[in-house]
Amino acid sequence: MDRREFKTKTGGVLRHRVVLTGDPVSAGTVEARIQAHTMLRDMLDSPDLALCGLQPFETLRMQHDGAAWTIELEAEVPGG
Repeated sequence: MDRREFKTKTGGVLRHRVVLTGDPVSAGTVEARIQAHTMLRDMLDSPDLALCGLQPFETLRMQHDGAAWTIELEAEVPGG
């Protein structure tokens, strides 16, 4: 699983976004379902994986883009 972090500042508000991307797998297959379950379980087992700028995430979006599962987490960071 690949983890990338992004920071954006809009109107004085700092937001952190974390994007987790799984290995390539075809949509609708058993392997895709197993990978989705595994990615969510990994987030529960390792809470540091889902932190956005040392804050717990406020929004979570999970989708399959035809090639791999992607989980996008976002949080507003106070004092940014």
